[in-house]
Amino acid sequence: MSDELKLTVRGLVRYATALMEGAERIGEPPLAGATTDAVQVMTIHAAKGLEFPVVIVPMLGEVSAPRGSGEVLVATPECGIAVRRYNEVGESFNRNAPEMAIFRKVDNFRQIRERAESKRLLFVAWRRAKDRLI
Repeated sequence: MSDELKLTVRGLVRYATALMEGAERIGEPPLAGATTDAVQVMTIHAAKGLEFPVVIVPMLGEVSAPRGSGEVLVATPECGIAVRRYNEVGESFNRNAPEMAIFRKVDNFRQIRERAESKRLLFVAWRRAKDRLI
């Protein structure tokens, strides 16, 4: 961005005008892993296959284990689709009730898949750090 397009209100208007007129282009961000003294913020998926001297993985304490679904319908490619069962009054059967066996099986498999995917993502994040993981 040129000096006359600084980030003031006036500069921002000039920059937007220059973008619309084609005089300025939004450049590609520097290649991940390139030697730059800038902080790069990216998803774990975007960082796959790259390495950085320092990697910060925020909010790990906020990740919870997959829970039983409260949804009416659950599905997995391996087990198929299951529908939550309800009694005559319209209340959902208890998860451990015999009427919920198929739903419980599909939902348990879904939880296993979600937990495995979380572990894979965490492993990818951990492997991005060359020197320090925070």
